[in-house]
Amino acid sequence: MSLKIHLLGQFNLQANHLPLELPSRPAQSLLAYLALNAGVIHRREKLASLMWPEATESNARRYLRKVLWQVRKSLNSGSLAWDDYLQISDIEVAFNDQSDYWLDADLLLAGGEVASADDLKEIVRLYRGELLPGFYNQWTVLERERLLLAYHRKMNMLLEGLIQSGQWDEALKWGEQWIRLAYSPEAAFRALMIAHAGLGDQGMVSATYQRCLEALHRDLGLEPSPETQHLFQQLISGETLPTILGFPEHLTTAIPEDLPAPGTPPYKGLAYFDVGDADLFFGREKLTAHLAGRLREGEQLLFVVGASGSGKSSLVRAGLIPALKRGTPLVDGSLPPEDSPNWLLHVIQPTAQPLEILATSICQNEPSLSSAGNFIDDLRQDPITLHRCARRLCQAQSARRLLLVVDQFEELFTLCQEEEQRTAFIDNLLTAVDTDLDGPTTVVVTLRADFYAHCARYPELRQQLATHQEYIGPMSSEELRQAIQGPAQWGNWEFEPGLVDLILRDVRGQPGSLPLLSHALLETWRRRRGRILSLKSYAESGSVYGAIARTAETIYQQGLDDVQQAIARQIFLRLTELGEDAPETRRRAQVSELLPSADQRPEVEAVLEKLVAARLVTVSEEYAEVSHEALIRE
Repeated sequence: MSLKIHLLGQFNLQANHLPLELPSRPAQSLLAYLALNAGVIHRREKLASLMWPEATESNARRYLRKVLWQVRKSLNSGSLAWDDYLQISDIEVAFNDQSDYWLDADLLLAGGEVASADDLKEIVRLYRGELLPGFYNQWTVLERERLLLAYHRKMNMLLEGLIQSGQWDEALKWGEQWIRLAYSPEAAFRALMIAHAGLGDQGMVSATYQRCLEALHRDLGLEPSPETQHLFQQLISGETLPTILGFPEHLTTAIPEDLPAPGTPPYKGLAYFDVGDADLFFGREKLTAHLAGRLREGEQLLFVVGASGSGKSSLVRAGLIPALKRGTPLVDGSLPPEDSPNWLLHVIQPTAQPLEILATSICQNEPSLSSAGNFIDDLRQDPITLHRCARRLCQAQSARRLLLVVDQFEELFTLCQEEEQRTAFIDNLLTAVDTDLDGPTTVVVTLRADFYAHCARYPELRQQLATHQEYIGPMSSEELRQAIQGPAQWGNWEFEPGLVDLILRDVRGQPGSLPLLSHALLETWRRRRGRILSLKSYAESGSVYGAIARTAETIYQQGLDDVQQAIARQIFLRLTELGEDAPETRRRAQVSELLPSADQRPEVEAVLEKLVAARLVTVSEEYAEVSHEALIRE
């Protein structure tokens, strides 16, 4: 073949057996898409919008013209006539399926009967890894899953043939290959167990089953299926060897072509879960019980600290508060604090006027108090004001305690510009929970971890934060699975098999990912088919990566002026590790590194705050990093 195109495991071109360079990633993506859909005629405007969904129509078409020129130039440089392969007009573009070319994915996707095990081996050898690794265009998500599914099917056919013919060593070899390239498929572990049993090695049967347990838990947060568990019991009992691996039925499940079923969205998007969303809040049950336990043990002040996007607000608003209000046993069997359903509750965010916000909340619907204006003055002048007020309110309403939740405490430093008001707010909070006063107030604060230094400027606040904090980390695989599936099950929505695992792979281990995950799930739900959230819906939504890219483009183009855009570019450059003969990756940098000279600091801090608020950058106590490397790639 004059032109050979490798898309599996890496992008690689050869022209007449010599390497052919196509250095632009958009050009590689475009050629890959056209080749995978050879013979299909694409209208330019649809092709442009598919490749550059966030760009304006005119810009997308301009990008398409440029990239088509790059592809044509590359083909010509390889002593090929570009018009033998590309059919281009002012209106349409297509890859000529009658041209002299070879595409690795075509053989993997081909149907029909396969002549022999040797033919199957040649086909599965083509799968050297997932389709276009490192590419996160919307269309690659669905195509990647389609090719992975084809690889599963071909591998299943090969291994069943090897097992039926008793080629145990070959079955072991190809089973290990399957596991290495395809996210620990259970059928591969089943093949290994059968092969070891065929060789009479019961010890390796047990060892392989243990590998399966560990791999599924590590990679997917799952237990082995009943089929795998039954096979293991069958093999160790010495029963007749099975010859069928049991290719999972869910991999061939058809999704009905119907319109979206009506219903209420089960996901919140970029917004936090509030008290009224408790029924949709899943995955943090154990942590909720732990926080409630700390309050039950008598803590009157509790700081819930974590990185941006770690779910602090949702945890307190939709997890802790409803748990306290219900008063029923928690997931660990413990009970919330005594009489917590009858506690008085006030939830505030400091904003630019923290004393006004506090006074308005406390005085609302409380005729026994003076006006909010007088209360603000009292708060300014006397740090014991909140304590006295809480005591009077609890006595008047026969309540044991007053629970004050101060969400997004960092606003006290980012929005409030008056130091006297900030100090008065802090002093009133700390006095109200002073154990020497034995008051009825419990204060729960959510704080972004990168604001430790701001709190440290206030000695008593620093001491209390050090003593009464709960630092929340990322969710485990099982917690993420609950957060994904729980809201859908509550609303009687369904996932196409394989989609949840795909989303878990996309989001696992990424800092600040929870709002982005919820946003991608909401957009997937909006594109549902009937009551099913499908792989296609997820791909069309842009996936977690696309959600990040769309947010970045919107913030950059519409949320920043020219000066701020230049600052944003500098921030992202400092958070990018340039690769030598390797893709660029994100770089963790000290926050101080992003804040240069004193005269530029306010403007840089303002831009950084916008990037953090948009979940594009994640900050901790000392460090900052981009939320996902897709921001760099795209």
